[in-house]
Amino acid sequence: MMQVGGDVIMRQELDAREYKLLLNPAKFDAPLSKASANAFWHAQIEQIIGESLDSSNASQNTFDELLQRTVRFWDTQDCALAAADLTLRSRVDEDAGVPTSDEHEITLKLRLADFFVVADARLDGSDGGKKPEFEEDIAPYAVKPPDRTAAVVFPAKPSTRSRYALTTKRHDHWEESSRTEGRLRRLFPRVEDLMGRQLRGDRRLIGGPEVHEFAAKGAKVRLDQKIVGEFTLTLWHVGAVEEAPTVAEVSFKCNTPGGEMSGKAARRALKLFNALQTDLGKSYLNTKHFSKTALALPAGCASSE
Repeated sequence: MMQVGGDVIMRQELDAREYKLLLNPAKFDAPLSKASANAFWHAQIEQIIGESLDSSNASQNTFDELLQRTVRFWDTQDCALAAADLTLRSRVDEDAGVPTSDEHEITLKLRLADFFVVADARLDGSDGGKKPEFEEDIAPYAVKPPDRTAAVVFPAKPSTRSRYALTTKRHDHWEESSRTEGRLRRLFPRVEDLMGRQLRGDRRLIGGPEVHEFAAKGAKVRLDQKIVGEFTLTLWHVGAVEEAPTVAEVSFKCNTPGGEMSGKAARRALKLFNALQTDLGKSYLNTKHFSKTALALPAGCASSE
């Protein structure tokens, strides 16, 4: 909270920063396992940490958790969520391709490049009265040419671009009959304010392709005495799990206590992220896809992502 003139400004406090790098999915086995995730960690990431920072900074040097989930993105029939820079995602844990629960994690996210617009936005809280999460997503600066078949263009030197995300989550049944604009309004009443139009009762939502997600977690790097970067290796299969993954991503996420990150931690995180861009080599970097989420949005709704 701060005061400007006679106005009191209630602004979101940054909860975390996440550095994300899309990779060449052909470099990974299908499906992902702890063994293959850790082979990648030891052969690639651990070495880069040692060369760019110090090998002693890997405070946890293995992926010790593997999550399997079914993911799907939703929008209105006129793509009103995408037009308002919003995404709606349903996600449920799975085992061998079968959901393990009738209850889905339903996530609504506002994401923009403007810090102050997102920080000033208001979303409904998550389950349990938790406030929405406010995070900075950091990725390499890249340009996707108008020709969809052309490769993504990166600058000659490592780069970053930031987008800010405000996210709220609810756990609820998400059966086919309930995937409507009215249900969206009941889950997240404030979404209409961000969309700029009213949601229309029982009008059906449209879904993107079903995605089978594998996420290896647990490896960590220490950036200063308080801040640790937690790594995740994510593979998405849009189609059969036995086939090669459609998209791959490595990321590390740092919590920012009190909305702050020390200069030392920020410099070390940036140095590591730049090193990942250069030292993984061209064979590991993705040059085909500009956005992971855009691949999974409903048909016709990806232009705003």
